[in-house]
Amino acid sequence: NPHQERVFSMGAFFMSDSAQAPGDALQFLYQGLDANPWSWEIRGGIGRLLHDYAKNPSILAKIKDKEKLLVDSNIPTTEKESFIMAVKYLKEAAENGLQDRIETAKRRELFDDYQKQLLRETYLMLAKSQTELEQWDDALATCTEGWEVMKHTHFRVQARIIKKNMTELGLEPTADKYNFEKKTSKVHELKREQTLLNKDDFKTKVPPIQKGSKSEL
Repeated sequence: NPHQERVFSMGAFFMSDSAQAPGDALQFLYQGLDANPWSWEIRGGIGRLLHDYAKNPSILAKIKDKEKLLVDSNIPTTEKESFIMAVKYLKEAAENGLQDRIETAKRRELFDDYQKQLLRETYLMLAKSQTELEQWDDALATCTEGWEVMKHTHFRVQARIIKKNMTELGLEPTADKYNFEKKTSKVHELKREQTLLNKDDFKTKVPPIQKGSKSEL
């Protein structure tokens, strides 16, 4: 089934990590994105590969199975191009992943552990890629949003690294760029739906107190 998104995202991970074939993994993800253009999970996988191999992008051009090389596939040739492409895919993945988490909460469901990990890594790789490109304010905004959405200490650590680099360059963060209106509204929407989800979950887990019971007394 070409619409099994996780086959592509997890398959590419094993191809890159275990089989040491990141070029084939990238092509596999591009094929998955062609079949599932809405998938934030596959976009996140592409962005992660582009980030991880940005220092040596020529590795991504080494394809073992030449027959699977896509004509319109994007393979960076320089470190800067790799990070620019990584930011593009990771930003789309973060935006779509946040929206997916909101819609999931509206259905009174939860992200599974894999989705949580992938969204967290997507935000973190985005902040790191923006840092490499010296997009300081955007990187801080990503750390702020990543913390609000995922509540993981990695974002606090990355934000400190960014501010340290800025201080060494004699730069000051632009506070009004930390959160954009559209992103902030999405974060608030997620929090609202998660609050409602937690209330509904509490109602289903806690039985009502029966009249005349010791709890009522």
